[in-house]
Amino acid sequence: MGGHSGLGYVLAQEFALAKSTVAIVSEMPEVHEAAIALGEECGVSVGSHLCDITDRDAVVRLADEVGEVDVLVNNAALTVMTPLDDHSAQAATNFGRTLATNVAGLYWVAQELSRSMPNGGRIMFTSSFWGKTAGAGYSAYVASKHAVIGLVRTLAIELGPRGISVNAVCPHSIATEKSLTAPKEAIDRATLHMVLRPGLIPPCDIAGIYLFLASPAASEITGQALSVDRGAALF
Repeated sequence: MGGHSGLGYVLAQEFALAKSTVAIVSEMPEVHEAAIALGEECGVSVGSHLCDITDRDAVVRLADEVGEVDVLVNNAALTVMTPLDDHSAQAATNFGRTLATNVAGLYWVAQELSRSMPNGGRIMFTSSFWGKTAGAGYSAYVASKHAVIGLVRTLAIELGPRGISVNAVCPHSIATEKSLTAPKEAIDRATLHMVLRPGLIPPCDIAGIYLFLASPAASEITGQALSVDRGAALF
C-alpha cells in the first residue's frame, strides 16, 4: 500500500529484488507507471492497483482484484500539519482526512486482505517515530501513528489463532523525495537526538526490517512496534 513513491516504492523494490511476487497500490494514477518502472528495474512483473483506501467499498473491490496475499505491507499515510490554533475549514478537513487514511483506511485494508491470507501470513504496518513520541503542530498525524500501534497489537491477538503475525515498523526521518527538499535547519532539528548519527535515514536502510518480518526468522514475532530511528525515541 502507498507504493508508488517514497518508502513504499523502495519496499516494493526490495521485495521484488528478493524475487517476491509484488503488487503496489496507491490512490495516485502514477502507480501504474511506477509498477512498470519497478518491473523493468528488477526484472520481474509488478502489479498495480488504483484505490482510495478511505473508501471501504473500493478496498473490498481491491481485495477481490488482488486475491490471496502472503505478505501485506500497510504503508499508506497522509502527513499534513494540523496546528491547534488553526481553526480553518481546511485544517478540519486535513485532520479528518489524516485519520481516515492513516487509521481507518489501513484497518479496512488489513480487514479485507487478511480474509484470504493463509496460515503463516504476515501483516506489517508502517507507524512512525511519532507513534511513540509527539510533534507539535502534527496532532492528527501523531494520533494516527499511535493508533496504528494499537491496531497492530489488537489485530495480532485476533489473527494469531490463524497463524498470521501483525507488526509495526516505526521509522524516523526518512530520506524521501519530499524530506530531501526540507531546509537543513529543519532536518538538523528533527534528527538531533539520533544516538548513532544525525541525518536522514536512507529508505533502503529501513527496508531490511520489513524483509526480516516477512522471513522465516521472524516467525515467532507478533504485536510488536519495532523502531528504526538510530535511537532517537530513547529521549
